[in-house]
Amino acid sequence: MPGPTGESNRLALWGRGLVACLGADARAQALVALAAGNAVLVERPLGLEDHPVVGPLIVVGRVDLEGTELALVVCDGPEVPTLRRILAERPGARVPLVSLTDGLGRFVCERVVSIDTTASGGNASLLMLKED
Repeated sequence: MPGPTGESNRLALWGRGLVACLGADARAQALVALAAGNAVLVERPLGLEDHPVVGPLIVVGRVDLEGTELALVVCDGPEVPTLRRILAERPGARVPLVSLTDGLGRFVCERVVSIDTTASGGNASLLMLKED
């Protein structure tokens, strides 16, 4: 992102963490979550072993929504009301329940780094300590 003289701004998108993909369209959900840089937890094999987007993909018999450290749960089916209740009753930090139709932005977090050198007159060497 361009900034005024003496300023540098960098925007990076990172995966949110461990994402549980549930419901009938878990394969599409997993592909989106993996492409966004997340690790994915699913309840059944999805045939993605040879897919070029595959990252950390964990297959379990049943996703433990109460005991697993999740960053996000994705579901687009009739299970949504039940999942909302389970997630709301969880202790600790809230875990968002999202749909694929919510957009790709829900699968990532933004990190911005702004470097301002104008306080030193634009001379970056003044920001460093010199050894004697």
